[in-house]
Amino acid sequence: MSVTQSNSVSFEEYPFDQGDEVFADWREGMSSEDVIHGEIEEIHRSAGEVVVQVVDHENEHFAGGKTYDAAPEWILTPAVEPDD
Repeated sequence: MSVTQSNSVSFEEYPFDQGDEVFADWREGMSSEDVIHGEIEEIHRSAGEVVVQVVDHENEHFAGGKTYDAAPEWILTPAVEPDD
């Protein structure tokens, strides 16, 4: 993972990039959703941890899509439905 003096994060060390279509899988953690299908919006650090923002454009309650925060290890790529 590339970290600069400003504590920013780069996509260079991850198997996904901004704009990629992915699944985010929270089944092992805590979330209001188990799995969402969305698009990578950005990556950043929060409280020292890497956070990937995934926008769910299929969420009918949010016109522009709903954004979820996920850990990089929860991102499944390519966007193939995870096994139950």
